[in-house]
Amino acid sequence: MATQRKSATTWAGLIGPSVLLALIGVTHPMDLNGHTALYWRNMHVVLLFVFPLLAVGPYILLKPAGRWLRWMANILLYGFVFLYTALDLLNGVGAAHVYRETSSMTMVTHHGVYSVMGSKDSIVAILGIGNKLGNIGVWLYLVVCMLVAGWYVRRYFASQSRWAVLAGGGLLVAASISFLDSHIYWPRGVCTMIAFAIAFALLGRATSVTKVN
Repeated sequence: MATQRKSATTWAGLIGPSVLLALIGVTHPMDLNGHTALYWRNMHVVLLFVFPLLAVGPYILLKPAGRWLRWMANILLYGFVFLYTALDLLNGVGAAHVYRETSSMTMVTHHGVYSVMGSKDSIVAILGIGNKLGNIGVWLYLVVCMLVAGWYVRRYFASQSRWAVLAGGGLLVAASISFLDSHIYWPRGVCTMIAFAIAFALLGRATSVTKVN
């Protein structure tokens, strides 16, 4: 019998991206307007490099799983990474840049309610396609999280890590459902990212303390 141990690098990959996203989310403006456009744009440039890392947690957790499950999950994660990056690029960088360059009297809220003059059509068109792509991406991520949770519950339910697996799996699915429409806006989006970090940690801990042949 041997006990699996995770390195500091592995733990950083599991929980680091979601913690970093939560920290950035605390600073995320609620509305895109003349006062927030510059920060909105620049923040989403940074997020282009951070959000793809949210795929690292499920990737690490499914390493012990079978080849076909890993392939399926990796394909879904591939889709999530590119589609959600498109959302950040369009709705984050693109919309804010158009806003600043056109100097329009426009306000865009994260609820999708617009009070606009000037470049209404351009900004709404950008947000429309960005939301469509991002929505597909978060649904793909939800499916991956369900696969992760299901595999861990099935694999470790009879082990000493049963409660950690049940809590981690349930929290992971709940967080991924919240992620469907929360992004990283304060407060729900930030709490969603923290929930991902806790869920990944619980599942990662379960495999670290469970003895295997």
